[in-house]
Amino acid sequence: MLKLQKLLVILAVGLFSQTALAETFTVVSGSSQYKKGQVLSGKTKIKLKAGEKLVIKTVRTDKEYRYILKGPYSEDSKEKGLLETIIEIIKPQKGGAANQANEQVKNPWLLIVSQDYNFCYHTNDSIKFWRAKAPKDAEITIEGITTDKPFEEFWEADNHDFEVDVNKLPKVKKGGIYLAKIEGTFPITLHKMPSSLSSDTYKANWMFQKGCKRQGMLLLKEEKLLLTSK
Repeated sequence: MLKLQKLLVILAVGLFSQTALAETFTVVSGSSQYKKGQVLSGKTKIKLKAGEKLVIKTVRTDKEYRYILKGPYSEDSKEKGLLETIIEIIKPQKGGAANQANEQVKNPWLLIVSQDYNFCYHTNDSIKFWRAKAPKDAEITIEGITTDKPFEEFWEADNHDFEVDVNKLPKVKKGGIYLAKIEGTFPITLHKMPSSLSSDTYKANWMFQKGCKRQGMLLLKEEKLLLTSK
């Protein structure tokens, strides 16, 4: 019985340690405000000057995740911070699917059909859709809050890619929000990104707020390393 109690204590400590590690970040490459080796809690509000780059890492199970934050960037103390959002995304019960998508597709500007429920796009740019091989042609419809006729085309089954010129979409009154409907899949909400976002860090945080988690993680993630590898 005593051995069993000791084993349970060891398991509990190990679980607590992994949780604690996943909720902190260590500075790999610092800036004027953050020094190499400094440990940042998930509640830390990040501030970076223009031209500064902060590389941080966190550990979950046997993997090390690194992220690059670029200035200028500054967070409001009253709002949820970027580090807190990253922690929520990489938790196994919330971030599993997103992390798998990151492994498969490295392009944050490629919309992955069947994985992206929300997608953030640039003003006056094209939206590039991607899917695995389809059994048949599918109709793609993109519409907004407008009386104009929606964009409608057929996506041929043997093509993995489909590109849409944003300037050819129907005009929307405000916000640049569209709903893309592809036959046989769930609807995807398209969000136009403000041109005022001056760094990838601002872009990633804006993406997280709109539900474009895969894109935001790709903009920040430097690499994922196996701690057990040589």
